[in-house]
Amino acid sequence: ISTLILNRLENIELDKLKLFLTEMNRVAFQSYYFLDNLLNWSIANTFQINIFKEQINFLKLIDEIKENFQFDLIEKNILIKVVVKDEKMINTDYRIISTILRNLISNSIKNTKPNTEIEVSLEKIFKNGIEQYKITVKDYGKGISEEMKLKL
Repeated sequence: ISTLILNRLENIELDKLKLFLTEMNRVAFQSYYFLDNLLNWSIANTFQINIFKEQINFLKLIDEIKENFQFDLIEKNILIKVVVKDEKMINTDYRIISTILRNLISNSIKNTKPNTEIEVSLEKIFKNGIEQYKITVKDYGKGISEEMKLKL
């Protein structure tokens, strides 16, 4: 795309240029997160995981993720609805939770039908007297087959 822009810059309309640049941005973002996921996988498989818990604003994190998938959301006319039942601050490792949510939301966008919504929710729960958070990503895609669920 960048070669096309460079070779035809004088003849490209502003709207088309904006579309090309948006697509370049999307591809760069996807490449970055693919490499980030690969790095995280590599670290996990060499047992070098360092967990650094901090207070994270869940709504801000989801906004960051939505921003990075903006082109795909617009293209499929998908709305991400965020439901926070209790407090919006969670104590967790930013890198781990953002990687997990990014992957779940990415899969939801790929597999959900156009003109629908994806719901991301956060709920405080207590399990065995310990405060925990339940994060749900719900979409309207075809779902995972029972056979595949057994393999997971």
